[in-house]
Amino acid sequence: MKATRFGEILLLEYPSNMEMNLSTFRISEFFEGDLKGKKFTTDQFIEEWSDEDGNMDIFEYNGKYFSYFSYWDGLNFTKKSLDKFAVKFALELSAREKDVIRAARKSSYIIALTENGAESTRRHEFSHSFSFTDKVYKTNVFEIVESIPQELRDKFVSGLDGMGYTVGDPAYENEEIHAYLVGYDQKEYESFFPLIQPEEVAPYVASIGEIYANKESEVLV
Repeated sequence: MKATRFGEILLLEYPSNMEMNLSTFRISEFFEGDLKGKKFTTDQFIEEWSDEDGNMDIFEYNGKYFSYFSYWDGLNFTKKSLDKFAVKFALELSAREKDVIRAARKSSYIIALTENGAESTRRHEFSHSFSFTDKVYKTNVFEIVESIPQELRDKFVSGLDGMGYTVGDPAYENEEIHAYLVGYDQKEYESFFPLIQPEEVAPYVASIGEIYANKESEVLV
């Protein structure tokens, strides 16, 4: 694990998807998964993510199939949620989880990425960190998201719901829509937002992308 600090933001980089997910799967699920805020065992996690035949929830993307531990190449969580996780799981922390907790001591937001991960994932995860740490950035990108016509927004929400996001909270939806616009990838849209055509989102990708690029040049130096 390589740790790099950008002000309040901590970037953790791992050599593989497997290594990243072994280090962070319980932290991530505690932060925003179906087991959010709960104390759970590895067995309970496997039960949550497996079908009756014991197959770990399989993702289909771009004609290929992935398991939980091979699919995710990036994730994010707040230091506040990590602190809560550390307290709740205090006597059951793995060595990898302890490494994450030690590395994050002076941070407010943590991003985990794999070294061979997609550039769109990197932008997506950093966009969340910028939204959390910079109120001006968040206000500006949310204004763009909220200008999206309802018909297009409904297509975004349908895609988010299909991926397992908990929809219904407009602020949460704004946050995720903004991150998918920043990390725009046409192949990803074809798989997860099949109702959306490239020309529909092009103006929003461009306008949010400019705000993100300015923030990136300011922070990631």
